[in-house]
Amino acid sequence: TNAATFIEPVAPGALISVFGENLSPLQTRAGSTPLPTFLADSCMTVNNLPIPLLFLSAGQINGQMPFEIQGPATAVVHTSGGVSEPFSFEVLSAAPALYRSTFGGQASEPIPIIFRAFNNEPVTLSNPVRRGEVLFMFGNGLGRVSPLLGSGEAAPANTLFSAVQTPTVTIGGRPATVLFAGLAPGFVGLNQLNIQVPADAPLGFNIPLRITSGAVSSESRTLRLSSRSSRL
Repeated sequence: TNAATFIEPVAPGALISVFGENLSPLQTRAGSTPLPTFLADSCMTVNNLPIPLLFLSAGQINGQMPFEIQGPATAVVHTSGGVSEPFSFEVLSAAPALYRSTFGGQASEPIPIIFRAFNNEPVTLSNPVRRGEVLFMFGNGLGRVSPLLGSGEAAPANTLFSAVQTPTVTIGGRPATVLFAGLAPGFVGLNQLNIQVPADAPLGFNIPLRITSGAVSSESRTLRLSSRSSRL
Protein backbone atom coordinates (compact mmCIF):
# COMPACT_ATOMS: atom_id res chain seq x y z
CA THR A 1 0.00 0.00 0.00
CA ASN A 2 0.89 3.68 -0.30
CA ALA A 3 2.41 4.60 3.09
CA ALA A 4 0.46 7.89 3.17
CA THR A 5 -2.96 6.28 2.78
CA PHE A 6 -2.52 2.54 3.46
CA ILE A 7 -4.34 1.78 0.22
CA GLU A 8 -3.21 1.05 -3.32
CA PRO A 9 -1.78 2.12 -5.71
CA VAL A 10 1.98 2.61 -5.34
CA ALA A 11 4.62 4.29 -7.52
CA PRO A 12 8.38 4.12 -8.18
CA GLY A 13 10.37 5.66 -5.31
CA ALA A 14 7.30 5.83 -3.06
CA LEU A 15 7.30 4.81 0.56
CA ILE A 16 5.19 1.68 0.98
CA SER A 17 3.65 -0.31 3.82
CA VAL A 18 3.14 -4.06 3.64
CA PHE A 19 0.85 -5.92 6.03
CA GLY A 20 0.79 -9.62 6.81
CA GLU A 21 1.82 -12.27 9.34
CA ASN A 22 5.25 -13.54 10.41
CA LEU A 23 6.97 -10.92 8.25
CA SER A 24 9.93 -10.60 10.64
CA PRO A 25 11.18 -12.39 13.78
CA LEU A 26 11.95 -9.01 15.41
CA GLN A 27 10.69 -5.45 15.46
CA THR A 28 13.39 -3.07 14.30
CA ARG A 29 13.98 0.03 12.21
CA ALA A 30 16.75 1.47 10.07
CA GLY A 31 19.17 3.71 11.93
CA SER A 32 20.78 5.61 9.08
CA THR A 33 20.79 6.29 5.37
CA PRO A 34 21.19 4.93 2.77
CA LEU A 35 18.51 2.56 4.01
CA PRO A 36 19.55 -1.08 4.35
CA THR A 37 17.92 -3.81 2.28
CA PHE A 38 18.37 -6.40 5.07
CA LEU A 39 17.15 -6.05 8.67
CA ALA A 40 16.59 -8.60 11.48
CA ASP A 41 17.47 -11.51 9.19
CA SER A 42 14.70 -10.40 6.84
CA CYS A 43 14.36 -8.73 3.48
CA MET A 44 11.71 -8.10 0.85
CA THR A 45 12.22 -8.30 -2.88
CA VAL A 46 10.11 -6.82 -5.67
CA ASN A 47 10.81 -8.34 -9.06
CA ASN A 48 13.85 -9.97 -7.40
CA LEU A 49 15.24 -6.55 -6.39
CA PRO A 50 15.71 -6.00 -2.61
CA ILE A 51 13.84 -2.92 -1.39
CA PRO A 52 15.28 -0.36 1.07
CA LEU A 53 13.78 -0.95 4.53
CA LEU A 54 12.61 1.57 7.13
CA PHE A 55 10.79 -0.64 9.62
CA LEU A 56 10.12 -4.31 10.24
CA SER A 57 7.75 -6.14 12.56
CA ALA A 58 5.81 -9.38 12.52
CA GLY A 59 2.80 -7.67 10.98
CA GLN A 60 4.19 -4.74 8.99
CA ILE A 61 7.06 -3.73 6.72
CA ASN A 62 7.74 -0.09 5.76
CA GLY A 63 10.17 0.55 2.94
CA GLN A 64 10.73 2.27 -0.38
CA MET A 65 9.63 0.98 -3.74
CA PRO A 66 12.77 1.06 -5.89
CA PHE A 67 12.78 3.79 -8.54
CA GLU A 68 13.63 1.15 -11.15
CA ILE A 69 10.32 -0.72 -10.84
CA GLN A 70 7.21 0.17 -12.81
CA GLY A 71 4.43 -2.00 -14.20
CA PRO A 72 3.62 -5.58 -13.14
CA ALA A 73 5.43 -6.51 -9.93
CA THR A 74 5.80 -9.47 -7.60
CA ALA A 75 6.80 -9.14 -3.94
CA VAL A 76 8.35 -11.87 -1.79
CA VAL A 77 9.35 -11.62 1.89
CA HIS A 78 12.41 -13.62 3.00
CA THR A 79 12.97 -14.37 6.70
CA SER A 80 15.06 -16.81 8.72
CA GLY A 81 11.88 -18.84 9.23
CA GLY A 82 10.89 -19.12 5.58
CA VAL A 83 9.83 -17.39 2.39
CA SER A 84 6.39 -15.98 1.61
CA GLU A 85 4.23 -16.85 -1.34
CA PRO A 86 4.63 -14.32 -4.18
CA PHE A 87 2.24 -11.35 -4.07
CA SER A 88 1.41 -9.71 -7.41
CA PHE A 89 0.47 -6.05 -7.82
CA GLU A 90 0.95 -3.07 -10.15
CA VAL A 91 3.40 -0.17 -9.80
CA LEU A 92 1.97 2.89 -11.54
CA SER A 93 4.04 5.79 -12.85
CA ALA A 94 2.59 7.99 -10.06
CA ALA A 95 0.19 7.61 -7.15
CA PRO A 96 0.02 11.00 -5.36
CA ALA A 97 -1.24 11.22 -1.78
CA LEU A 98 -0.70 13.62 1.12
CA TYR A 99 0.34 12.58 4.62
CA ARG A 100 -1.96 13.60 7.47
CA SER A 101 -1.48 14.83 11.03
CA THR A 102 -3.44 16.38 13.91
CA PHE A 103 -0.53 18.84 14.41
CA GLY A 104 -0.33 18.14 18.11
CA GLY A 105 -4.05 18.58 18.68
CA GLN A 106 -4.53 21.71 16.56
CA ALA A 107 -6.89 19.62 14.42
CA SER A 108 -9.62 17.38 15.84
CA GLU A 109 -8.82 14.68 13.28
CA PRO A 110 -5.88 14.04 10.93
CA ILE A 111 -5.72 16.56 8.09
CA PRO A 112 -3.26 16.93 5.18
CA ILE A 113 0.20 18.18 6.14
CA ILE A 114 0.18 21.62 4.52
CA PHE A 115 2.10 24.69 5.65
CA ARG A 116 1.80 28.38 4.79
CA ALA A 117 5.16 29.41 3.37
CA PHE A 118 5.25 32.93 4.82
CA ASN A 119 5.13 31.81 8.46
CA ASN A 120 5.67 28.02 8.33
CA GLU A 121 2.46 27.42 10.28
CA PRO A 122 0.20 24.45 9.47
CA VAL A 123 -3.00 25.02 7.54
CA THR A 124 -5.94 24.28 9.85
CA LEU A 125 -9.50 25.54 10.20
CA SER A 126 -8.25 28.21 12.61
CA ASN A 127 -5.35 29.13 10.30
CA PRO A 128 -6.98 29.18 6.87
CA VAL A 129 -5.52 29.63 3.41
CA ARG A 130 -5.66 32.91 1.53
CA ARG A 131 -5.82 33.49 -2.22
CA GLY A 132 -2.47 34.00 -3.89
CA GLU A 133 -0.31 32.71 -1.05
CA VAL A 134 2.29 29.96 -1.34
CA LEU A 135 1.78 26.62 0.39
CA PHE A 136 4.05 23.67 0.78
CA MET A 137 2.81 20.18 1.51
CA PHE A 138 4.25 16.73 2.08
CA GLY A 139 3.13 13.53 0.44
CA ASN A 140 4.05 10.39 -1.37
CA GLY A 141 3.92 8.74 -4.76
CA LEU A 142 5.03 11.40 -7.26
CA GLY A 143 7.16 8.79 -9.03
CA ARG A 144 10.58 9.00 -10.61
CA VAL A 145 12.73 12.10 -10.23
CA SER A 146 15.36 13.99 -12.18
CA PRO A 147 18.28 13.97 -11.67
CA LEU A 148 18.46 10.28 -10.78
CA LEU A 149 18.78 9.31 -7.13
CA GLY A 150 19.56 5.87 -5.77
CA SER A 151 16.78 4.00 -3.99
CA GLY A 152 17.19 4.25 -0.21
CA GLU A 153 19.21 7.46 -0.40
CA ALA A 154 18.12 10.67 1.30
CA ALA A 155 17.74 13.63 -1.05
CA PRO A 156 20.67 15.99 -0.42
CA ALA A 157 19.91 19.59 0.50
CA ASN A 158 22.11 21.11 -2.22
CA THR A 159 20.22 19.63 -5.20
CA LEU A 160 16.54 19.74 -6.17
CA PHE A 161 15.16 16.39 -7.32
CA SER A 162 12.05 17.17 -9.36
CA ALA A 163 9.31 14.71 -10.28
CA VAL A 164 9.59 13.58 -13.90
CA GLN A 165 5.81 13.92 -14.15
CA THR A 166 4.76 17.31 -12.80
CA PRO A 167 1.39 16.87 -11.07
CA THR A 168 -1.55 19.19 -11.56
CA VAL A 169 -3.14 20.73 -8.48
CA THR A 170 -6.56 22.35 -8.22
CA ILE A 171 -8.17 24.15 -5.29
CA GLY A 172 -11.93 24.41 -5.50
CA GLY A 173 -11.65 23.35 -9.14
CA ARG A 174 -9.29 26.24 -9.99
CA PRO A 175 -5.77 25.40 -11.19
CA ALA A 176 -2.98 26.21 -8.75
CA THR A 177 0.54 27.09 -9.88
CA VAL A 178 2.95 24.25 -9.10
CA LEU A 179 6.27 25.86 -8.09
CA PHE A 180 8.03 22.61 -7.17
CA ALA A 181 7.18 18.93 -7.06
CA GLY A 182 9.78 16.38 -6.06
CA LEU A 183 11.73 15.04 -3.12
CA ALA A 184 11.94 16.83 0.22
CA PRO A 185 15.62 17.56 1.03
CA GLY A 186 17.10 15.34 3.73
CA PHE A 187 14.52 12.55 3.49
CA VAL A 188 14.14 9.20 1.76
CA GLY A 189 11.13 9.00 -0.53
CA LEU A 190 9.26 11.94 1.02
CA ASN A 191 7.64 14.19 -1.60
CA GLN A 192 7.23 17.93 -1.30
CA LEU A 193 4.82 20.08 -3.30
CA ASN A 194 5.10 23.88 -3.35
CA ILE A 195 2.08 25.62 -4.90
CA GLN A 196 0.52 29.04 -5.19
CA VAL A 197 -3.18 29.27 -4.36
CA PRO A 198 -5.17 30.52 -7.38
CA ALA A 199 -6.37 34.11 -7.12
CA ASP A 200 -9.91 33.03 -8.00
CA ALA A 201 -10.11 30.08 -5.60
CA PRO A 202 -13.55 29.91 -3.92
CA LEU A 203 -13.81 31.02 -0.31
CA GLY A 204 -15.38 28.96 2.45
CA PHE A 205 -15.04 25.66 4.29
CA ASN A 206 -14.34 22.17 2.92
CA ILE A 207 -12.76 23.49 -0.27
CA PRO A 208 -11.44 20.49 -2.25
CA LEU A 209 -7.73 20.18 -2.94
CA ARG A 210 -7.01 17.74 -5.76
CA ILE A 211 -3.60 16.43 -6.86
CA THR A 212 -3.40 14.50 -10.12
CA SER A 213 -0.41 12.75 -11.66
CA GLY A 214 -0.55 10.08 -14.32
CA ALA A 215 -3.87 8.28 -14.04
CA VAL A 216 -4.30 8.83 -10.27
CA SER A 217 -5.96 11.67 -8.37
CA SER A 218 -5.98 12.31 -4.64
CA GLU A 219 -8.53 14.69 -3.14
CA SER A 220 -9.01 16.23 0.28
CA ARG A 221 -11.97 18.38 1.35
CA THR A 222 -10.57 19.91 4.53
CA LEU A 223 -9.24 23.27 3.29
CA ARG A 224 -10.68 26.54 4.53
CA LEU A 225 -10.11 29.60 2.33
CA SER A 226 -10.59 33.02 3.85
CA SER A 227 -10.27 36.56 2.54
CA ARG A 228 -8.47 37.36 5.77
CA SER A 229 -6.10 35.34 7.96
CA SER A 230 -6.74 34.75 11.66
CA ARG A 231 -2.98 34.86 12.37
CA LEU A 232 -0.14 37.17 11.45
